[in-house]
Amino acid sequence: MTYTAVITVPGNPKVLMRCIREQHSRNDRGGYTVKTTPKGTTVTITSRDGVALRATLNSITKMLIIFERMQEVAHGSAK
Repeated sequence: MTYTAVITVPGNPKVLMRCIREQHSRNDRGGYTVKTTPKGTTVTITSRDGVALRATLNSITKMLIIFERMQEVAHGSAK
């Protein structure tokens, strides 16, 4: 069975693309692709099993948390 998850992140994709591409991984159980769209950045995750899907989602969401915090600091709205 193949699982697919798509995450769309709105806004300027330049910094996010750099962050995610640095962490890009692919193995025999799955991986992800990153593309820019008019709406922002789209990450498409594919995996052969649920455990691999969860691991990749965790990795991407950790990077998104860091990206959000960087955006807050850059725009002066850090908590």
